[in-house]
Amino acid sequence: MAVKIVYAMYAFELWAAYSAVDDGGVVSVSNTATMLSGAGWGGASGYPSGQSKLYTEAWWNYGFVGLPGAETITAAGSYKVNDSVKLTAQYTSEKDALNTLMALDPEIPAATMDMDEFTFIVDTSFYGLDVSLVYIYSDFTTDSLDAEYAAAGTFDNNTLQAYITYNF
Repeated sequence: MAVKIVYAMYAFELWAAYSAVDDGGVVSVSNTATMLSGAGWGGASGYPSGQSKLYTEAWWNYGFVGLPGAETITAAGSYKVNDSVKLTAQYTSEKDALNTLMALDPEIPAATMDMDEFTFIVDTSFYGLDVSLVYIYSDFTTDSLDAEYAAAGTFDNNTLQAYITYNF
């Protein structure tokens, strides 16, 4: 189940979304083409990856929201400062996702994971270039009992990204 509400007026846009995935399966709700290599925490052995089309998908640490058992809320807001600058902030909080890669191997105890991500984005355009500067703070917690795949604990991460593209 997933729902999203949006409010937009003039230069402002606000939205919030909620999703819940049934915990009865072992396959995530995600793009199978991106399941084995992902951004953020995804892509590492034992961690989720694979971007989903759920409204609650995180900016960088995608894959968590589509795992079985995941309950996620996401809220975001953006403000268009002028014709060439846009500011966006997004918060994603995922709770109780089952680590399905571990669950597929009966010798590895299943684990649950929580992930919180705050993203701040500045987008601008000039001289034919589109530039995005992105700051991401991530907080990831797992109760895994198998250190080979994913040690239990809480991990936080600060990421700064710059995207520069030219339209031709």
